[in-house]
Amino acid sequence: MSDVDLNQGLVLSALGITGALFGFATSQFVYYIQNYWRHDRLLLRIVVPLVWGLDLFHLVLYAYTIFQVIVFARSNTASGLVLPWTGNAQILVNACLVAAVQVFYLHRIWGLSRQLILVIVLGIVSAANLGLGITLMAQTLIIVSVAGLPTLSKFDVALSSVTAASDIFITITLVVLLLMSRRKGSRNNRLINRLMFYPINTGFLTSLCAILSLIMITTKKGTNFYVFFYYIGTRLYTICMIASLNARESLRNDMADAAGIHSIPAIRTHPQHTTSRLAGLRKYSFFATQPSSRSGSESHSGDAPAVLGAQPAPGGKARGLGEGHSADDLRRVHAFSLLPKS
Repeated sequence: MSDVDLNQGLVLSALGITGALFGFATSQFVYYIQNYWRHDRLLLRIVVPLVWGLDLFHLVLYAYTIFQVIVFARSNTASGLVLPWTGNAQILVNACLVAAVQVFYLHRIWGLSRQLILVIVLGIVSAANLGLGITLMAQTLIIVSVAGLPTLSKFDVALSSVTAASDIFITITLVVLLLMSRRKGSRNNRLINRLMFYPINTGFLTSLCAILSLIMITTKKGTNFYVFFYYIGTRLYTICMIASLNARESLRNDMADAAGIHSIPAIRTHPQHTTSRLAGLRKYSFFATQPSSRSGSESHSGDAPAVLGAQPAPGGKARGLGEGHSADDLRRVHAFSLLPKS
């Protein structure tokens, strides 16, 4: 098998896998729009559609580039192939997508720690990742020919290295901050254990793809093995981010269990409460969404607080999750969940 056939097979295989992953990301996105978008924070209402849109745009550019190279230029030699403009554009789109997802996690880190220096340091690493992506795109504009792509391997190595490093740093930071929120005997611990699953899962998968891409660049020069892992990692960014947001309904139930609440209404039910009772229950709600424009006697529409309408444990009132624990612990848990306060 010639190198040309191998490279074409690799990019086609990567297209098939990334297309399937995009389908899964789209199902997650549709679920988010139906259940969370209307009442979510403004940041998430912007970032989630932006990330999905960039993911779609990147897939279209990638497919068109392969079509141009394999179908239209099939009769040409590799040295004579001109890299389509879509090949340059997809590098920039990919860099912007990764940057948007990392901003999402930096926002979580800020909510957990309130440490400006920490966020700035991690932001510099993420900005370096974006800068390298822009630099690589600029270099592909200079190279023009497909035959000149191997000369850009040093930029590919730098980009994959910084991508892996930024993912690892962000993951470790989130896990450490969540571990710091744990307290001996605290009811929050089970919830925090679940919350730690998401950054570990995301960081492991995306870092693994970046590391494999780095290994392929250095050991399989002249092939597109690195593209196979690099673009799969891009899809995983989108899937993991949206999936973590869609898991908040389940986290609500864990929060209510930790608070000693025995029953929880459906997310889209509309139980009636008096204004005074609603105000009293709000202080126990850490997963509330933005209030609707209805009167105070009506419940929130759509993504209602999980504790509203819940029945207290036998023998007493429903206790707040923070009973016996510091308010700072609760603030950290709430910040990580990225749900608006009531």
